[in-house]
Amino acid sequence: LEAHGEFSAPKVDDMLRQVQFLGGDSRRVALVTDSACDLPAELLDRHRIDVVPVMLRFGAREYLDQVTLRPGRFYRKLREEPEFPTSSQPSPARFETLFRFLARHHDSILALQLSSQLSGTWNSAVQAAQRVEDARIDVVDSRLLSAAQGLLLLEAAEARQRGAGHDELLALLERGRRNARIFVAVPSLQSMVRGGRVSPAKGLLARWLNLKPVISLDEDGRSLALGRAHSQAGARRDIEKRLLKLRREGRLRRYAVVHADHAEGARRWSARLAELLDLECEYRFDISPVIGLHAGPGTLAVALLG
Repeated sequence: LEAHGEFSAPKVDDMLRQVQFLGGDSRRVALVTDSACDLPAELLDRHRIDVVPVMLRFGAREYLDQVTLRPGRFYRKLREEPEFPTSSQPSPARFETLFRFLARHHDSILALQLSSQLSGTWNSAVQAAQRVEDARIDVVDSRLLSAAQGLLLLEAAEARQRGAGHDELLALLERGRRNARIFVAVPSLQSMVRGGRVSPAKGLLARWLNLKPVISLDEDGRSLALGRAHSQAGARRDIEKRLLKLRREGRLRRYAVVHADHAEGARRWSARLAELLDLECEYRFDISPVIGLHAGPGTLAVALLG
């Protein structure tokens, strides 16, 4: 219908999840996150994790990340559309609607959000939680993104399944975020420049020198350049050395490989890492469009928990 008009304030509800709750399949603690948390749909469904999508916009057209705009279509539009897309955090009202529904079927709610240094999503969730009276809602700033955020939330979901209560889960998230890392091999800074994350001067210099940066996050959740190589293979080798060191030190228990429109590269790299680390990859996944928007097509990343 896009050719015939504009969508205004798209809204999508997970009716299957609502029926599960209404049918008595609720749990003591509800888990909530945003669409920058890269977990496969199978795991989100298995563990009953609710996701509030970040907003994406191509010109005047607005989309819900991972809901009305999935990775395959996103990268096609990225190649075809004349305007570079923008993103924005969900409104407090979107979180409030979900929180109010969950509060009717759970004793408490834990929301693990994208790093507050990279997005206003955490702040929107905090505002919403303050509006929901007589409900225990803790909003945690993960200081992470993508599969690092996903792996941490997966650990919480598994602990909840074993019977962990709200306080235990909150402590797990607070402790676990200090032991979560992500290493990103970016083929080009072009998307970061167009998205405003990197200055044009730095982007131009990187292109002239043919630099392929390795990006991570600092302890506060800000972007951090760890190193640089002159090829994608070199960037991957840099990351592999870091992973091996962490593995030998006992600070790598589980990991996931994610990619931006580079499924074959992710498959080959995860196979290599499984042999190199003597540890199978937890999952491979195409990162959410809101992350791919800034990382750019061809990006490969490894997230881990120590």
